[in-house]
Amino acid sequence: MHSMAKLTGPQAKQLQEAILDAFDREELKELLLLRLDKKLDRIAPGATLDATVLDVIQKAEREGWTADLLRAVAAERPSRKDLQSLVAELLTTLEGGKVPPESTISSVPSTPQSNLGPNGPREQQAAEWRKEAETALAAGDLAGAELAVRQSLQLAPWHAAGLALLAQVEDWLLQQAAEAARQQEEEKAQRRQEAAQQQAEAAEAARKKAAVDAAEKAAAGQRRAAELAAAEAERPGQEQAAAERAAAEVQRKPQKQAGRPAWQRWPLWAGLAVVAVVGFLLLRNLGGGVAPAPQVVEKVVTVIVTTASTTSTALQATVAPAPTTPKDTPVSTAAPDLGIGSTMVADKDGMELVYVPAGEFLMGSGADDAGASDVEKPQHTVDLDAYWIDKTEVTNAQYGKCVEAGGCAQPGGSAYSDGGKANHPVVYVSWNDAKAYCEWAERRLPSEAEWEKAARGTDGRRYPWGNDFDGGKLNYCDKNCTKAWKDTAYDDGYELTAPVGSYAAGASPYWALDMAGNVWEWVGDWYANDYYAIPRASNPSGPAAGDGRVLRGGSWINESSLVRAAGRLNYIPATRYDGVGFRCARSL
Repeated sequence: MHSMAKLTGPQAKQLQEAILDAFDREELKELLLLRLDKKLDRIAPGATLDATVLDVIQKAEREGWTADLLRAVAAERPSRKDLQSLVAELLTTLEGGKVPPESTISSVPSTPQSNLGPNGPREQQAAEWRKEAETALAAGDLAGAELAVRQSLQLAPWHAAGLALLAQVEDWLLQQAAEAARQQEEEKAQRRQEAAQQQAEAAEAARKKAAVDAAEKAAAGQRRAAELAAAEAERPGQEQAAAERAAAEVQRKPQKQAGRPAWQRWPLWAGLAVVAVVGFLLLRNLGGGVAPAPQVVEKVVTVIVTTASTTSTALQATVAPAPTTPKDTPVSTAAPDLGIGSTMVADKDGMELVYVPAGEFLMGSGADDAGASDVEKPQHTVDLDAYWIDKTEVTNAQYGKCVEAGGCAQPGGSAYSDGGKANHPVVYVSWNDAKAYCEWAERRLPSEAEWEKAARGTDGRRYPWGNDFDGGKLNYCDKNCTKAWKDTAYDDGYELTAPVGSYAAGASPYWALDMAGNVWEWVGDWYANDYYAIPRASNPSGPAAGDGRVLRGGSWINESSLVRAAGRLNYIPATRYDGVGFRCARSL
């Protein structure tokens, strides 16, 4: 959409100062290239950054893409409240006094225009999400408001009302996070004080016990000294009595008998001689024989390999017969190779992990996916090393083990303490909570690329099971959902979360479950709208920094377009919400 109105001189100056404050030359160059497909050196070859920014604004005014420039600037700096307010004000001016509807950047391929107009289906869904965000905000549900407004921006990334609402929500969330941090510090100080008091009480109790023990030892020493003195007094009489008993014993003992004469002992020598002769004859007769060969025993080693089904397969490998001499080297048996369907069980929490082999896969969305947003494009090839990933989302019961061990903070919400939901995914956990759990469990959060490959395999499918949506294979906003966008054509059996692993038919090519729906899942990466613009070919780990972390997979509150395997959502790491959980991964 090209702007009809123009900025006034003071407004252009305001925009110039705002851009200078928010971007350096390289950042501005990247913004123009990636978001507007324009080369800075050709637009504004000014010697100074001030002159360059002014040239960019003037060229945008002449060619009619000022509104696109404003939206690109706002999208690059979503946490700058002053910049967001200025952009909203200037867009209102350019659109004739009205808050402009969603607009796409003219030179960047996007969804067909029929979906993007003010009355298109994507804008209608985005408007519903904005209304949901406003309702949640009025009710004080900041986490719900943030989720709703971010999902509206997934559908309408440049909508001024959505950007302004996001800025308001983020401001409140930051205040909430600061208050939570203050409360945590107070709780830590209280715990330290209680621990110090307990240590002081324990030290006092130990001191008193030591004093009692010392007194008892002193009394026992005195009793022992008295006993020794009494025994010493009785010793002379005891020694006299012992001497008298010894003398009487000597008198009663008979005299030693004399030894036998030699002629009486010859039968013994004769018997020994006969035994010696018989033994010699036996040995001579056996000397020419051959000792029997040692018995050969085959050894059998059993290796258990767990496959994708619930039945374990036992593979028996037979080792060669035992060597005839001890100097021979023993023969070893190799372990079976890992492959699709291989599983392992973690020691700490009992989680079953599935194996994802090394190799390339298609990441992101292609131009033919009408449900995709620009942050998922372009589709590109990524090569990953092999790794393990949790088969399901981490449950309340598993997370409770970490809480009991002191490695995790207790999550909010009623589901965690509900004994009937022990096997449901844990929710109300921040990115930091998820990271702490995975480290306690001796694993880690998966990267965004690892999560996506585990969800869709190598062929670029849109859902874990294929390209066509099937509401019977996941937990999403079906007929049980209370939202306006619920899908009455399906009944997944749950209004909120479902027990993990409830939808075996929705398994990914690697047998990972719940990769679509149930709860959004934290991954390790920072979020960037344009991270796919410069594809990383091997083991990408996300941007070096950012304002939010990536969520993947969609949840029970979402409709079909937001549970696709390539869908991405930006979320503040400290936020906790009843639609957000996680799973862990592990390198080989």
